[in-house]
Amino acid sequence: MASYLGRSTISMLCRTRRPLSASPSTNILRAPQTRLQSRSPYPSGPYGRKQYQRLSRSQLVKYLYQNSLVFRYGVRAVGTGSAGFVVYNLETVPVSGRLRFNWVTPEHEEEMGNQQYQQILQEFRGQILPSWHPHVRMVHRVLNRLIPASGLETENWEVHVIDDKSQVNAFVIPGGKVFVFSGLLPVCDGEDGLATVLGHEIAHNVAHHAAENYSRISLALPVAWVVSWVYEVPGGLAYTLLDYAYNKPGSRKQEVGSV
Repeated sequence: MASYLGRSTISMLCRTRRPLSASPSTNILRAPQTRLQSRSPYPSGPYGRKQYQRLSRSQLVKYLYQNSLVFRYGVRAVGTGSAGFVVYNLETVPVSGRLRFNWVTPEHEEEMGNQQYQQILQEFRGQILPSWHPHVRMVHRVLNRLIPASGLETENWEVHVIDDKSQVNAFVIPGGKVFVFSGLLPVCDGEDGLATVLGHEIAHNVAHHAAENYSRISLALPVAWVVSWVYEVPGGLAYTLLDYAYNKPGSRKQEVGSV
């Protein structure tokens, strides 16, 4: 009986002490973490690690420019080289005497005109009137009066009238490629009115405005890309701002110079 009671007492003591010693490894590991978290003055973690905020691209560029000698000299070198390239390619417009930036050669301009010419022929395929049509013959008569006065007699002149009465337009591509929409002819009211319109368009070719526009765009696109990347704005928005600030005023000057 005594041995039975002894065994019962020992088993009860073991059952009552077991929760106190259950998972000793867990209790030992958790206690120090609780003490460190309660004593740490940093809300970022038990070891007080500093939290870093990601810099924006504009802040990063500013930081590199202020702290990196290589980056600063690189930016200055690119800026100086670009300014020198622009100054080296400044020229005077033959018609108006305006100073402009143009790096495109006449040969390159004519090559671009030929590519554009093929694209337009493909776009309006089936709408171009035949050479014997009265509208085409009238345009030829007007050009025979204008070309000797333009100084572009060596160009390979070609005339195309597009049968589209909804468009009131005409243009001349570098290389002597003339396009007239049939909707313009009633508005011109005869050969004299058409001569006024085509004379204006030929003046654009005399002044090489197509090459100037290409040069302006080639300068504006890299600037728009850099602005959009640094300030994290859409590329279309950056180019639109540059278009209104740089391209549009240049186009208006071209129109005034072609009058």
